[in-house]
Amino acid sequence: PILQPLFSAGLQRYMIDLFSYDPVIVAREWQGPVLIVQGDRDMQVSPEDADLLERVLPQAHRIDLAGATHTLKATVDGNPFATYTDRALPLHAELVPSIVRFLVNPSQFE
Repeated sequence: PILQPLFSAGLQRYMIDLFSYDPVIVAREWQGPVLIVQGDRDMQVSPEDADLLERVLPQAHRIDLAGATHTLKATVDGNPFATYTDRALPLHAELVPSIVRFLVNPSQFE
């Protein structure tokens, strides 16, 4: 019962559709600017996944956030799921400045 909200009928249809796509195949078609943001403590998307995207997106710029989880927040030692449940935790300190730098001047990442 505690997990029921995670598996509602509407969400199931969304997740089935979402997982029917291969991000690398979809990304290969994109020609516009790309910023890949990867946390090295992400338990859902690995740095190897970011590597695959980077290979098919030669125009991509990548930022690796040391200590960041999937939620792009700094990990909490001893509580790996805190960033998923504690809304008060701030975003990783490097995230917003990196996004702003990319938006203002993407060529500086080259």
